[in-house]
Amino acid sequence: MAEAAKVVKKQFNGVVYSKFSDVPSELIVSTFVGDKVIEGIVSKCQWYTERLTQEEVTAKMTLLINLLSRRERLDVLDFGGGIGQFLFSVEKYLMSANAVTWNVFDTEEMIAVAGKKAKTKDNLFFYSRLDAIQKADLVFLRQSLQVLEDPRKTLKEIVERFHPKAIFLCGVPAGLNEDYLSLVLAYGEEHKGCPCWIFNEKKLVHFVTGLGYVLADQFMENITVDLSDFPARYHLDREGKNHVKGYVFLREGMTIRI
Repeated sequence: MAEAAKVVKKQFNGVVYSKFSDVPSELIVSTFVGDKVIEGIVSKCQWYTERLTQEEVTAKMTLLINLLSRRERLDVLDFGGGIGQFLFSVEKYLMSANAVTWNVFDTEEMIAVAGKKAKTKDNLFFYSRLDAIQKADLVFLRQSLQVLEDPRKTLKEIVERFHPKAIFLCGVPAGLNEDYLSLVLAYGEEHKGCPCWIFNEKKLVHFVTGLGYVLADQFMENITVDLSDFPARYHLDREGKNHVKGYVFLREGMTIRI
């Protein structure tokens, strides 16, 4: 009896776009409020709570928070932070969890989910408007920068509004390729999904440093994106391994070591 062919789920639709308006509206769906996504986020909260070891991003974020909160209270802006799940990954490693206020910014739909699913904490707050947040010393974007319509404009607005001490970007698809946009497919969908930027790394780093920041740390994560449907020039590296990246930027004049 012949062995059944393995079905491989594609991550992207394989089409290159220049801007959000080029993506046909009928292909765009909300990938963040479906039942499967919500179930996954809640499950990850529990996993973070029970986990005893740290992944690299968690370890770096923990160290950064501890260094920045040694002398004064620290306000974190978790941009696109869902139901605050990343707080659960770092809080047990903090020198003083009470010294940190965790502000999650996300869509109105996700904030509504957070109101039902998130654990209640005295230092955890949710917002769907940036202007409602009073302070942000550390700005954290995990896998959220690339799904913004205009990432550079958003980063500039954040810096101008909050003047954060540090910016931590992680889960970023960036490499040797030029900037381009594609569609990351949603759960259970073969053709529909969410527009996602694939960045040129040098241009992205240059932009953030141009806002008054210094690149303090840069690392490759143990996560890859599947760009197999794209020509080699669209891959993040010459080997086609396509690991996402992490970057820690400190405001010019700061001297802490990551």
